[in-house]
Amino acid sequence: MAALTRSGSANSQSLKALGENAAGAVDKAAAPPPAPREEKKPDSGGMQNLLIGGSIAFAAIGSAMAYVVSAVTAIAPLKLVGGIAGIAAAVAALSGLLGWLKLRRRDMGMLFEASGWAINPRMKITRRLGLIFTRTPDFPPGTTTDRSDMLAGMAEVKALNRAMARAKRRAVLTALVIVAAAAAFVYWRYFHKH
Repeated sequence: MAALTRSGSANSQSLKALGENAAGAVDKAAAPPPAPREEKKPDSGGMQNLLIGGSIAFAAIGSAMAYVVSAVTAIAPLKLVGGIAGIAAAVAALSGLLGWLKLRRRDMGMLFEASGWAINPRMKITRRLGLIFTRTPDFPPGTTTDRSDMLAGMAEVKALNRAMARAKRRAVLTALVIVAAAAAFVYWRYFHKH
């Protein structure tokens, strides 16, 4: 019996310890978790950074423009005109080449296929075919053409035409003033004896 008493007291002690551990675990589980620490975000300085970045960009653009102007004024006028003409010729040659390549790619296959014909191979349009398809026929004999503008008599169209004429005159006058100022600058800078 003494052995049973010892085992009973040992069992009660282990049950008591187990109960205390479980109670402690329940207390820990019931307690609210600690609030997460709020990480303080660094202040980006919004407007300050924008102002600093803008001023640096403005200074860089101003410096680049000053360099370009100083480099252009150091070039002789004839060389400057030749350089501009060379750039224009290069752009025109490239545009002409791309146009020629595009004209070579024309084919009738897609047109026939869209019309319901079962023609699968490419049918390139030759120069002769292109002239046939783009030809404008003459008017039949005895026809007259009326080249008068039917809308010219309307008040809105007259007002629009006057406004466009004024805008065209202003543009031409402005272009003439700019050309005259440029010619005067070139004369004064390069040909005037100081």
